[in-house]
Amino acid sequence: MSLKLDWKRTFPEDCIITGFKHESESIFFNLYCSSNELDVAVNVNNGRLTIKEQREPGLLGTFEFREHLFIATCYQGLGNRLWYRTCRGVITRFHCQQNLCILATLSKDRVLEASILDKNGETLETMKYNNVLDFTIGSSRDILALSISGLDIDYSRSILIDLSTMNIVDEIEKFGGQIVSTMDHVAVYGFKEYGLTHTKFFDKRGEEVLEIEGIPYFPPYNPLPIPIHERLKFPTNIIVVGDKHNVKIINPRDYSIIFAYTKMPFTKGIFDVDLEENTLISLLNLMGKPVLIKHDIRGVVDWVSHIMREVSYLVSSRNLVALNTRIFGGETRIYRVMDRKLIHIDSFGSNTIPIVINEDSVILTNDRLVTRYIVE
Repeated sequence: MSLKLDWKRTFPEDCIITGFKHESESIFFNLYCSSNELDVAVNVNNGRLTIKEQREPGLLGTFEFREHLFIATCYQGLGNRLWYRTCRGVITRFHCQQNLCILATLSKDRVLEASILDKNGETLETMKYNNVLDFTIGSSRDILALSISGLDIDYSRSILIDLSTMNIVDEIEKFGGQIVSTMDHVAVYGFKEYGLTHTKFFDKRGEEVLEIEGIPYFPPYNPLPIPIHERLKFPTNIIVVGDKHNVKIINPRDYSIIFAYTKMPFTKGIFDVDLEENTLISLLNLMGKPVLIKHDIRGVVDWVSHIMREVSYLVSSRNLVALNTRIFGGETRIYRVMDRKLIHIDSFGSNTIPIVINEDSVILTNDRLVTRYIVE
């Protein structure tokens, strides 16, 4: 078995991919370029590329550590620097979306100073919080969020900002933790009373639409309850929430529970969900060794992988599995399902991720290239 290149499309050199979604026979990419943002459609079957829309680029934030200083830099358009800030502290995080940025720095005495900045670098609002253990920043296309984990639950909080009005729409006290976000959703999970982990989901207006016990997963591109990729926004096809004993499959459109099942022991992540066959691909930690298992909601196993370390993304069909690992700077591996095992076919290098897969082909991308391979 081998892979044969079917087609390849290259995006402009001054563009990077910041989001995508797959619908029917097209993949829609959001490209962040030096002078604009482009929405382009690529046909799955022949690779034909069509430009759908172009608009003024939003803000893009990066930060680096240099000589005991954190340097946060804001760009409008790839490579077009608007301004920068220098910060001193234990932790600094910087995140931009549309026309707003949040710059937050945690000092040695556990005081967090967070500033909301506009495209000109002017401070719209500054907030200070004491007794902060950690914090995260995340965003969807409509909401910018800051969530704080305090040394005690009384010092935890979550702040939500509407990007269209540039106003704080909600500040939730005594609840904060990790933010996991996609193109359309922002979820915050953290501890509540009695040590239970709860997740709150927010809609595009920043309003809370669901609170549920457990930890959120957004398979296949956020299968672990951590923000895997800060810049690239993935589509939300299904929401999964896992608590200590159960896994709940949630419809992302109305947040209704589609079905629930008893969680397999030692489950660490949910990598794929097939609603037609009621099967899942789960990451299990068996005797300290991570393995992938495809099973149905009754626990009947379809296949089991060998030891799989540092897996971050996975897409699958009945016959093929394509996964991305964070080892070696990022590597994508393609497997064929045979005899209830995964047989390795080929591997691809750094920064390549799988995005669409069917019975005999897989589509991969990095920042500037989209390719389709057929399994022979």
